[in-house]
Amino acid sequence: MKKSIVCFIVLLCLLLPVGADMAAELLVMDYADLLTPEEEEALDAGLAQISGEIGADIVILTVDTLEGYSAQAYADDFYDYNGYGQGADYDGALFLIAMEEREWAISTSGYGITVIHEGALDYMEEYLVPYLSDGAYYEAFSLFGEICREYWLTEPGETPYGYYGDPYYDEYY
Repeated sequence: MKKSIVCFIVLLCLLLPVGADMAAELLVMDYADLLTPEEEEALDAGLAQISGEIGADIVILTVDTLEGYSAQAYADDFYDYNGYGQGADYDGALFLIAMEEREWAISTSGYGITVIHEGALDYMEEYLVPYLSDGAYYEAFSLFGEICREYWLTEPGETPYGYYGDPYYDEYY
């Protein structure tokens, strides 16, 4: 009997780290059910590719309600407490949509704080909000990933997101 309990505890200890890491492996948390299962799967795969390429976690989070928190606090806490981020500084960005409050926020961490500066946030708002207003969530989330990719890969002195142009670049670089 003791041997069975010890084996069970050892097995449980081996599996716990896997379970804890699984939450951080998913980059799309669609708790508000804004995406079809196919869209969610495609978006998660696309964000995983972008995240691997830039060395930072790019995360999408949809919720029904903020439960009394501000959108920014909810986004920041979700990113921090769910194991997101790559490298020593937990590099990454999270895009949150809260349906009941009709609010959104972008949380950044590590190098994301430098890359997704105020001008980049203004730029994102300009291009993402029309998709959100039209209920084109998949398109908005996909574009968020692409914009993050372009900002992360831009060398200082270059213009980020060249094919859309960035009117805020000169002000922040």
